[in-house]
Amino acid sequence: MSGVQLIGFADDLAVVEMAVTEQQLEDAINPTLTVIDNWMRSRGLELSHQKTETVILSRRRAFVPPRLTIGGHLIPLQNEIKYFVVILDKRLTFTAHAVNVATKAARSAAALSRLMPNISGPAQWKRRLLTSVVESQLLYAAPVWIPAIVEMAKLIEMVRGFPVLYDTSYEDYMRSKLKDDLWDKIAKEINTSEIPSGE
Repeated sequence: MSGVQLIGFADDLAVVEMAVTEQQLEDAINPTLTVIDNWMRSRGLELSHQKTETVILSRRRAFVPPRLTIGGHLIPLQNEIKYFVVILDKRLTFTAHAVNVATKAARSAAALSRLMPNISGPAQWKRRLLTSVVESQLLYAAPVWIPAIVEMAKLIEMVRGFPVLYDTSYEDYMRSKLKDDLWDKIAKEINTSEIPSGE
């Protein structure tokens, strides 16, 4: 299990490994999963193999998906998974997480706002309560996901400056070399070797 990290909390266990190829992942993860499964069985415990899922966190545009198994079951590869309350998507854009928390916060704000008229209107302390509830939902685990959102916002703003990258009616839209050069320029300016994909 060299290099593999196990992160457990309550009845959740995350198996984490960094690798360059799918074969390296298989060689590291599959034996680890077997050891975990056997250890559980030896203590009268049982894993729910069908509920086990995996996500590959990578900004590569293409890769061969690894074949990961546990207890004879093939583990499905997901585009995103929820770990505790944070949604991890395969590109680490955290877009799905941001949408999810924003939706929940909006619902909470709406529900609390409807209560206000029934308790003598929105006094200052009630507004503070509403704000604190919404902020806590929006910013939970923020240090993990906000940097990615900021990077994505910066990328979007930069792309807007080059209509040739997205406007099909633009006269140079079919010039692939020009567009590749522009993507390279943007990548250098945001200090990354790869452009986040919206896939």
